[in-house]
Amino acid sequence: MPITDVAPLPADDPRGTGFAAGFFPLMIASLIAAVLLFSLVPRKAARLLGVLLFSAFAGLAGAFILQTWMGIIGGDMLPVAAFIGLIALAVSASVLGLAAIIGPAGIGLGAILIMLVGNALAGVGGAPELLPQPWGEVGQWLPIGAGATALRSAAWFDFAGADSAMWTLGAWAVAGILLLALAWLRQPSAPSPSTLSPDAPAPHAAATT
Repeated sequence: MPITDVAPLPADDPRGTGFAAGFFPLMIASLIAAVLLFSLVPRKAARLLGVLLFSAFAGLAGAFILQTWMGIIGGDMLPVAAFIGLIALAVSASVLGLAAIIGPAGIGLGAILIMLVGNALAGVGGAPELLPQPWGEVGQWLPIGAGATALRSAAWFDFAGADSAMWTLGAWAVAGILLLALAWLRQPSAPSPSTLSPDAPAPHAAATT
């Protein structure tokens, strides 16, 4: 019985293994970006700007590498770049937001939830339907699983079936940005110079007799 591929894989990746191999470095890079922004950028506003700029760069660079250089995914470059950027934002913003709220432990929590658990349940190398259920479905609630589904849809199926994955990625990205904004609002503000009297003694000065 003849078999016809609905969406044939690229000639450079006839078995589809390159998709998974090219997808995971993006996840690792997004996690590293969150760690670096948390460790090296003290200002909350700068962290937010940094994660947005990283996601935009990751989308454009990822689409160029995966489509033009490696030739392992199809689709139009700009929509694919937008999806890759959204995936990067969902991972990096959520990990950075957790770290901004609860400190370095947030990086560990995000890495365990998104990378360790999410990777195991994502079905990137095959399909979530092939995983034991309901774990395959649970994996689609996490950024890696939703990201793989969304990117496959954008690359080969003209965005068919990507709605749920897009909403999931958007929810993770928005949640991370909200956590960053909350940490920014909780940051104590420095006292205004106008509230300090130049004639007042220093707070640590001891009275002398």
